[in-house]
Amino acid sequence: MNTLSKILNRLRVLHIKFGSEGEPAMELVPYRVRKGKVETGETRTLSGIEAEKSVLNKAPLIVAVSGKGVITKDTSAGGIAETVMSDTETFVWTKSGDGSVSFVRRSQFAKIRTELHEAGVTPLYTECLSDGNAEHLAAVASRFYAEHMKWKIVLKPTAEGSRLASLLAKRIQLPILAIVLLALMVNFMLSSGGHEDFQSASTELAALRKSASSATASSGRRQAALEEFSRTLPYRFSWLSDRIAAATPEEVVLNELSIAPVTKNIEAGKPVQQNVRMVVIRGETPSAESVASFAESLGGLGTVRLAAVEQDREQAILTFRIDMRL
Repeated sequence: MNTLSKILNRLRVLHIKFGSEGEPAMELVPYRVRKGKVETGETRTLSGIEAEKSVLNKAPLIVAVSGKGVITKDTSAGGIAETVMSDTETFVWTKSGDGSVSFVRRSQFAKIRTELHEAGVTPLYTECLSDGNAEHLAAVASRFYAEHMKWKIVLKPTAEGSRLASLLAKRIQLPILAIVLLALMVNFMLSSGGHEDFQSASTELAALRKSASSATASSGRRQAALEEFSRTLPYRFSWLSDRIAAATPEEVVLNELSIAPVTKNIEAGKPVQQNVRMVVIRGETPSAESVASFAESLGGLGTVRLAAVEQDREQAILTFRIDMRL
């Protein structure tokens, strides 16, 4: 176990087990790294996501799916296994060390994924299990610490890396705070195009400040608002827009993307009131699954909430609004 595993030494696995009828059963299985070994805690049965969101957000979370609807095939035979692994929009799949692949349709647990997003809970990823017994769940935890709990994962500009970096920042102690800040800076610079983009952004901001300082008293108020905005918004507009566009499924049509929306009517001589850490996304799609997939993809950028969903039965189109707090 590396240093990162010692800091983020707790893991939670949300086990979703589908039966022959009714709603799937949900269990929360906690794990902890102690003296280089992964230990299993007491399993709890969950009745809902909203009531447990504070617990689910305290440590890295993995969703494990098993039971009816989860199919396991040998990859050596090709055929359906290759089709499943190439269609990530329809299926979630996990490849095992014995050469088999277990998979399930995303639509089968779309409701639970939606509940997670509405509660502001962001899992790192989902695994499919051929058997949801304690041994297989423990293997999920061991595989996470062996393959995913690495500094190079934290430094990658991905949803998983951003989530791990956020959890790490909450757990870190002062002696190694500088290391985490460096990791977050590298993550940001890789995501936004590197050092040149960072220098360009600094130059643009300096020019704006110089212009504001030479204006009237009203300009001085605008400069103060600009400086406050630059301190509070964690991403550049262009980079944030690119990430949202890249996460948008093909079936989704975006009608509105509002970054730091204005909260009050603009009046002459008064500073503009903005919610600088909020992003509002509106769009439409014929597939409810696309909305859940889109919200899940945005989870690495901030806290995502599905604010509204309406269905036009005549045109078979869903309109939605997603609020994301950075």
